[in-house]
Amino acid sequence: MSDCSEVIEQAFPVSASPADQQTAWKIELEVVQWGAGDMLQIKHADFRKERSGPWIRILDNCCLAEMFVPYNRGNPRYYDITTISGSLITLHANDLGPRCLGPGRLCCSDRVAVELHDGQNLWIDHYRATDAHSRRAEEFQIWGVRTAGNYVYLILYTFRSDGTVGMRVGAAAHNHDSSVDDTSSHLHLAAWRLQVVLGDIASTDVNVVRYKSSAAQAEVATTVVEPFNGGKEGGITWVAEELTRLRFQSRDMMNTKGNNVCYDLLSPRHGSARGYGPNEEWTRKDFWVTLTSKPTYADWKGIIEVPECEASPRSLYAQPVYTWVVSGLVHRPRDEDFGPIGNDASKGVAITAWSGIELHPRNFFAQTPLYP
Repeated sequence: MSDCSEVIEQAFPVSASPADQQTAWKIELEVVQWGAGDMLQIKHADFRKERSGPWIRILDNCCLAEMFVPYNRGNPRYYDITTISGSLITLHANDLGPRCLGPGRLCCSDRVAVELHDGQNLWIDHYRATDAHSRRAEEFQIWGVRTAGNYVYLILYTFRSDGTVGMRVGAAAHNHDSSVDDTSSHLHLAAWRLQVVLGDIASTDVNVVRYKSSAAQAEVATTVVEPFNGGKEGGITWVAEELTRLRFQSRDMMNTKGNNVCYDLLSPRHGSARGYGPNEEWTRKDFWVTLTSKPTYADWKGIIEVPECEASPRSLYAQPVYTWVVSGLVHRPRDEDFGPIGNDASKGVAITAWSGIELHPRNFFAQTPLYP
């Protein structure tokens, strides 16, 4: 249930007149009860790729579903979102970054921040005249901070002028204890749940893209695109040598060149960590795709339940689905986590460490966006 909802519309370039603005995002954010506390969720995200064009639904129901925190010594093994009571903290003006493309602001009783930022170079074309040979990307960010005991999690959504979407979570904290022994090292394993819609979720297929090279192929490499998990519910692992990514492809929506509109999901990651305690089977795959309800029509309550889908996997074809992405990082305590004398967990704070996922348009545009 939502206790706050707000629709934000932003066109790009930010400083251009309305007649000269080209792409735009329209986002409905909400603060919902999820697990043991509040959660910032993107309920809907619609993108417009040209000034006079229609709004196209890209995303539904995106949220940080879980943060799993197992310690090297074997315990504790926290589920910070679903079992640790927490809430979105009240933010203040000094939590916002400096004015960049425009002023930041707070909403939802000051629990959610909205900011406009530069997004680095979208492209540089050295063949063009030097006064017009590059374009800076622009983006707006929606973020909030959810407490979980001694930790806080910064939940950040980024929507860029070229249609790219980013979802990141940053962990910061007073350490759980004052030890710097390796037994105090621990994971922060994030599980994101999202729906990639591309106009109509039932007409959006989920594929896997793999880069294939081998000694047998010598200099030749190939790209393999295949249905996710054979077209059925289940999970797959991310393979570093294959640069594994997911591809969401619309069967109905084409660009003007006649190519299917797609979005690629990338998971820039520190690595892939596995858990071997009770009910930790979900950690042994990096991507899961399920139908939006169980065979009993009950809702999936969290990532811990998702491996149940492998018992009798159902076809994903022409069905609304959830995509679950697992990624994270390891926190090894260091002197920078503490105050100037000794290792006192109540002094100093662990510097924010980030992990996340990205969604990039593919054949969504029929030409280079925002060019020239």
